[in-house]
Amino acid sequence: MPHLGEMVLVWLEHYGLGALLVVMVLKNCMIVGFAVPGTTALALTGFLAGTGRFDLSSVIVASLLGVLIGSNISFALGRQLGARVFLSERWQNTLPDVSGWLRRHVVALCFYQFPVPSRVLLPALLGWVRFGWSQWLLIDLCASTLFICSVVFSTYLIGRTARSAADAVGFTKWLQWGIGTLIVLWVGVVVWRVLHRRRRNRDADVASHVRQAQKNE
Repeated sequence: MPHLGEMVLVWLEHYGLGALLVVMVLKNCMIVGFAVPGTTALALTGFLAGTGRFDLSSVIVASLLGVLIGSNISFALGRQLGARVFLSERWQNTLPDVSGWLRRHVVALCFYQFPVPSRVLLPALLGWVRFGWSQWLLIDLCASTLFICSVVFSTYLIGRTARSAADAVGFTKWLQWGIGTLIVLWVGVVVWRVLHRRRRNRDADVASHVRQAQKNE
């Protein structure tokens, strides 16, 4: 197992689920989340639960609580500071378009925890576009539960079968990258369709203006 994974494993064995909660909070905070090995810590904790070191239900509760705290901190910061950071009129004019697009694809948001960039940045973005608190909390709860259960249960089973901690970390990375790739491809298709529709509408407007000008002549 990589040196970082070994350090995280020792840290979890020494400090327990309190350390997991702190890591999961930081993992979901803006910018900080890119530098925190949160997924590795979650996978190793699930593995340790499989070996009997931790209680499985306690692992799920601690990790879910940490994720919800961290993501809601990011959401609140985006809600409070977004307008101050993006002061230009151009950015402000994009708010309705971004908000509308996100609201039309709520189901996809339930997978935002898998790709690292969306996990770190999306809560702040949703706060910036003034997503409703109740809708955001429901999305966050669904996304966090889906991600945590996927990682913890799979690595728990690896621990139960007496395989190594490195197998748990490796499987989690494949799971995260696999689902993340599918999400990126789906978003790419959606963006292409939106751009294609806009181009078609623009061409139709141009053709309409040309016909109107010809009639006026």
